[in-house]
Amino acid sequence: MERSWIVRLVDLKGFGGASRSEGVLRVEGSSLKGQILSPRLSESIVERVTSLRSSANRVVELDFDDAQAVGAGMACGGVAQVAVFDEREFPNEYFELERQRTPFVVVTSRHSSGRTQCYVIDSTSSRSKTDLPQEILDKVEEVNFSMRKGTISIQLDETKYYVSLVAPTTHIVTLGGGDLAKTLKEMTALLGWDAEVVEKRVDGGHKAAIEPESLLLGPLDALVVLSHDHDFTTPFIASALKSRSGAYIGSLGSRHTQTERRMRLLEQGFVEQDLTGLYGPIGLDAAAQSVGETALVICAEIQVHKSKRPLRHLRDSLGPINA
Repeated sequence: MERSWIVRLVDLKGFGGASRSEGVLRVEGSSLKGQILSPRLSESIVERVTSLRSSANRVVELDFDDAQAVGAGMACGGVAQVAVFDEREFPNEYFELERQRTPFVVVTSRHSSGRTQCYVIDSTSSRSKTDLPQEILDKVEEVNFSMRKGTISIQLDETKYYVSLVAPTTHIVTLGGGDLAKTLKEMTALLGWDAEVVEKRVDGGHKAAIEPESLLLGPLDALVVLSHDHDFTTPFIASALKSRSGAYIGSLGSRHTQTERRMRLLEQGFVEQDLTGLYGPIGLDAAAQSVGETALVICAEIQVHKSKRPLRHLRDSLGPINA
């Protein structure tokens, strides 16, 4: 495997509670980009796959004992199944969708002959563009809708299919500082999300730390508006709306403040239909009073938006509670 190649995590067994999040390694000569489980295990995976002298486009099973896993920061050993692809035969859409922060489903097919193929399918992909069986396409559609991570293995005749979601970590952009912004950042860290606080600078140029044009949000991300400075916040809200990414957009403030925000957006050329998805006043109706409670109901509303489900109690749901 002297050419550039891709090693992608297909499935895991063991490793004591290690994150099952997707991992991809891009190998170009001695250069290694990306990570599977941990930097140390990533290097070991590349070394072991290389030593096998396997041709590309195959799924390889790699065992790691407890000592190897613990030394790399895992709780215990396990088995990692990885797919090895010649980079020229790996879908370019994978990295483009990652760059756009767009969730998508990867299907890795492994024939009994060893031949392996990779398919990248997002929510806008046409079923007619792949030669995958209908049963697999139905499962892809289900995963795309539920946004549920993990790997689903399906055996059909002589081919095994691995279906998994690739989705970015939820990213929260908060406009405006103060105690609530600080608490939101702390709470998102507990949730495994990441956040940045954007405050208006007053050093002459009156510009924010990032510009509205550089705002990049995907459907699992959120724009949280805490500042009441419409001149500062309106361009960011407009940028998020124009992207049509499906990101959560919510704003703090009274109903009078919400009306003023909407009027400014309508003056910029938006129509009422464009604004139906805005959340304002922000947060679930749970009588939040403290800063911590307010941060909680905001994060809860973001999670509901991400789930694409109607707000309800788990006691009223008939399905699995973690599905």
